[in-house]
Amino acid sequence: MPTHTDKSQESQNSAVAHAISQQRSSDGASMQFIDNRPEAIQMRKAQEVMRNHNHRTTLQFEDNRPEAIAQRKLRSTGKESLQGNEFTQFKTMSDDPVTQLISISGETYAPARRAGSPQARLQLWGMVEQVLGQRYLSTHGCKGKFMNWVKEPGDYPNLPTAAESFVDEAVAQGWAKPFKLNRPKWPDDISEQSERGEDIRHIVRNATIKKSLQNELDSQTDADMAHDMMNMLARDIGINDQVGKAPHLIMKAIYNKCYLNRGNLWSGPGAVNRAIGLMADPLMALGNAYREEPAIQITSQDVRQYFEEIWNTAKAKLAIVIKNGKRLNPQTQATFFQGFDHWSKTFSDYLLQAQAQLIQNADEGMVSAYQIGTQLFEVGANLGFDTPDIHPNIRELIQVEQFLANYTGSDPDGLSDHLKLFMQIGGGLN
Repeated sequence: MPTHTDKSQESQNSAVAHAISQQRSSDGASMQFIDNRPEAIQMRKAQEVMRNHNHRTTLQFEDNRPEAIAQRKLRSTGKESLQGNEFTQFKTMSDDPVTQLISISGETYAPARRAGSPQARLQLWGMVEQVLGQRYLSTHGCKGKFMNWVKEPGDYPNLPTAAESFVDEAVAQGWAKPFKLNRPKWPDDISEQSERGEDIRHIVRNATIKKSLQNELDSQTDADMAHDMMNMLARDIGINDQVGKAPHLIMKAIYNKCYLNRGNLWSGPGAVNRAIGLMADPLMALGNAYREEPAIQITSQDVRQYFEEIWNTAKAKLAIVIKNGKRLNPQTQATFFQGFDHWSKTFSDYLLQAQAQLIQNADEGMVSAYQIGTQLFEVGANLGFDTPDIHPNIRELIQVEQFLANYTGSDPDGLSDHLKLFMQIGGGLN
């Protein structure tokens, strides 16, 4: 059959052609005609260069600059941490090696952007907290700004420098505020004890606790010593070891526990409590200022001038209490002002008697500004004179109040003893 024979012959020819093609492919260019036209030669040279670029050989020159070496190490190790102390690598979310941070002996050999892995950001935030603490700034409101800041492009030589850079910007932008010992929120079981118009009151005042701790921290000139001192005070009143925390954060933990000492708390009419809170510190500050004046005898007219300042200070604070109380509804207002008239009269009578006695002594040449200041300081420290019978250990609590009110720092053992006594009385030492 001619048709069948032709198809067989075509099949055989095709097979032979395929075999020759395969042989040519395996033999390379030996079986091919070489195109020696100039443009073909140039094209082959260009292709050879590209092959050499893509497939590095041992004949190439290596870039041995430190940053190039660091980049090659980074590519070879991927995203795993380099071993040993010589290199410290912090992961980022990008596969681009340029975004990796490699710190070699504190210097940067690979540019680093702020954006990093959660682990790196957490480590950097810890350093930011330390810098904020060293500058006595609050972390409040900074965390959200920090999380946005680390996402922006920006190079830095190492994490400590990055932390300093963020805090500098936080201060400049107004994100970082001075650290304050803000009052902790009342637990529900405490807040439910007071009625409308009442306040939860302290026998040992909030401001007294706060200032004594602040004065102790301020008296420490070395950061490590400040940490150890605050940590000791924390342990003494039953707070877990605070190793590694900034001193001011340890102080805050101490303050929070003391502030919420249930044995030091009671519910009472709001007006008296707020009058004490508003008046105590300004009167004590005036007392301290008078005590620093020259120790010379003063006249009765001088005494009148001192007391004019004292009366004006007290009246201004009482006016604030009255104004705020009058905004309440009648029922709440009645509870709020309960006992306020009696307390105000007792306070005024005491000041009038003290003024009269000091004027008489001045006429006899027996009064100095220091004496007025000392007496006024005691008045400010003891405005809670309406609380003598509310606690079986009231005398001990007043003893603690007086020690803390006069505490200026540098006596950590005395401070520890009184804080432990305070918490033991209140049942808060565990």
